[in-house]
Amino acid sequence: MIIVVQIGYAQSYKETQRVNAFLNNEKLSWLKVDNEYDGKFVTPLSKRQNLIWFLKRCICSPGDILRLETSVFIKGAGLDEERTRTVEFMVQDDAPLFDFEINKVGDRNFPLLSGKLILLQSRTVFENRIEAGECLIREAHDPVE
Repeated sequence: MIIVVQIGYAQSYKETQRVNAFLNNEKLSWLKVDNEYDGKFVTPLSKRQNLIWFLKRCICSPGDILRLETSVFIKGAGLDEERTRTVEFMVQDDAPLFDFEINKVGDRNFPLLSGKLILLQSRTVFENRIEAGECLIREAHDPVE
């Protein structure tokens, strides 16, 4: 079963983005075999110092786990806590075709992930911050002696 994953980075005067993907905990990157890449670059290679988005073709089996880790840093403001997240999916042959996107992350012409997938979990940095705060409140209500 074919799953397409967008990986890469972009650095502009106002923000830096990075999208990493992992298949069963192994980091994915573009590979060149016999003068052919295992996907397509969707941005010009001449801009690769600051911008490179790649659509990687992954051959997966049902039950495989794909994890996306996105990071967006806004210059002068810090981490964008909504667009910086970790998302996990399971490949499932009877799932409907699914395209996953995060607003203004990656090349806007393509989804970050496409294929027969089901969402397992999604956690933003902001959600992690809220959870940490809730844990502190619970500690105050149930002090350990």
